Amino acid sequence: MLGRRGKRRNSPLRGSDTLRFFFPAALRSSAQPQGIFFTGHRCARPRISARGLLPAVALKVLLVRHAEHALAGRALAGRLPGVGLNERGREQARALGEALAASREPPTALYSSPQPRTRETAQALAARLGLPVELAPAFDEIDFGEWTGRSFEELRAQDADRWACWCDQRSRATPPGGEPFAQVAERAHAGLEQLARRHPSQVVAVVSHADVIKALIAMQLGLSLDALERLEIGCASVSAVEMGLDASGAPWSRVLALNASGWP
Repeated sequence: MLGRRGKRRNSPLRGSDTLRFFFPAALRSSAQPQGIFFTGHRCARPRISARGLLPAVALKVLLVRHAEHALAGRALAGRLPGVGLNERGREQARALGEALAASREPPTALYSSPQPRTRETAQALAARLGLPVELAPAFDEIDFGEWTGRSFEELRAQDADRWACWCDQRSRATPPGGEPFAQVAERAHAGLEQLARRHPSQVVAVVSHADVIKALIAMQLGLSLDALERLEIGCASVSAVEMGLDASGAPWSRVLALNASGWP
């Protein structure tokens, strides 16, 4: 698999015996969601605040990447104005809305990054779920500064050193004139804590962006932000985390799904 550096990636993150794999459509019923679902009892100790702000019950958060748009996989759309879904993306969003509405645990609240592509995706989900969409800046796209709108090919050719740092050393990387990625991860994680306070014991969907979702997954698994290129988050995919407090009041979390096509 080729990454944004134009080189073959390390093998994508794979789990232990706590993972159950959903196979390609040719090998399974079309009614089953594709992706990786964590079904065991192991969980990594999260980087969750122990300030006593989280309820003593579990919250499930469905982290939905927006559906496809014209720049997906080719350039950094970032916060470029007017980037909405293409026709395929609109169909992806409609299909995901159907899947979530038919799931065993449909979301009871729906949030979205302020970007047009996420809001359009969220509205398609809302139409099937019967929920209002609340904007959540904590899950906004990265501010890529001078890189906004530039293609991956252009960045590899014209800004190779800084682009390599971005791909390989994300924990300390900052796009020129943009937002440090460590700050992106911090605001997104703070957004999760806020959701835990507002929606105890519920299932909440958040429509966000690939690298924001990768950061949240990495933090729940105790991975360095430098490992983000080993994670794949496709358009209109669902990743899920569960978080709460145990009987002693200690915070815990686990990843329930990664890059799935739906929610069971």
